[in-house]
Amino acid sequence: IGEISASHQKLVKANPLIESRVWLNCFARDEGVRKHARKTWGIMNGKSDLADAEDSSMPPPSPLYAIALLPLLHYADQEIATAAAGAFAHGMAAHPNSVNKNIEKLCMSYIDSCPHSGSEDKSTPADRSFPSIPAPKTISAPPKKPLGVPASLKKKTVKKSALQVAGIGQPKKTKKKSS
Repeated sequence: IGEISASHQKLVKANPLIESRVWLNCFARDEGVRKHARKTWGIMNGKSDLADAEDSSMPPPSPLYAIALLPLLHYADQEIATAAAGAFAHGMAAHPNSVNKNIEKLCMSYIDSCPHSGSEDKSTPADRSFPSIPAPKTISAPPKKPLGVPASLKKKTVKKSALQVAGIGQPKKTKKKSS
């Protein structure tokens, strides 16, 4: 790709798939792959040898870098997933205006790849990208108490004082004589 990009720079740079794969390999663990990818990245971007360049001194990818890298973040091969994570992080650093949007896409990608509770997933655990998480147990709400009459509508009872109970200080009740 490096030789092709030297003679057809616009053709290679205009292809987002090629650009994303070269950008991805710039963060590979294998030093040989990383050096060749960075050299190719330099050729694609009109820079001299970037084989030994620091991550921060590399020209940034196009703003569309995240589209091709998101699926690779949870790839089964850890080497690819790790390189994709590095490429994604450095891409976000190079394009700070798109960080919020890309973090939202990253979160949605993670949520979409996790098993949903109640779903009938027939795949085996080896087929999944993430470990399965057991569905939480549902807890029923405590029983509701029957609604009574509101306190503001209840008849108020007045507590009698000890004097009233004994009948002290009250007028004397007279009985009517029956004839």
